[in-house]
Amino acid sequence: MPRNLSSCLSFVCGFQLALCGCSPSQATVTGKVTYQNKPLSSGEIHLIGDKGISRSALIGPLGTFEVKNAPVGVVKVSVVSYKSSGPPRGPSVAKKKNDDEPEEIVPRPSAIPEKYNNISSSELVFTISNGSQTISIDLKD
Repeated sequence: MPRNLSSCLSFVCGFQLALCGCSPSQATVTGKVTYQNKPLSSGEIHLIGDKGISRSALIGPLGTFEVKNAPVGVVKVSVVSYKSSGPPRGPSVAKKKNDDEPEEIVPRPSAIPEKYNNISSSELVFTISNGSQTISIDLKD
């Protein structure tokens, strides 16, 4: 084999191997979150990979979610959902006692057990692979 052709093939093979090793591992994770056998009507889901990569998504009115570019491997999951009473946004609301006093921040009550709100206490762990997959999350008391 001529030397130039051999060098060219070596370069092409090496380049292809390098490309295979450089692609990040990512997934699209869809699913449904339920609590007391009913879908959550709103909230957020957070996936945190073992390398600290985090991705989040909103939970729709039927309890469904889609997390794009989710980390691959073992991921910890937290879920946040607030009761629908009170203002429609945010985890806390400003409440004024009277005109002379400053506003007091009052946290909105969680619609689910509070342990799921924090990644360190939720105990939800899944193994995510490359590509698309569906998971079901049934929150318990």
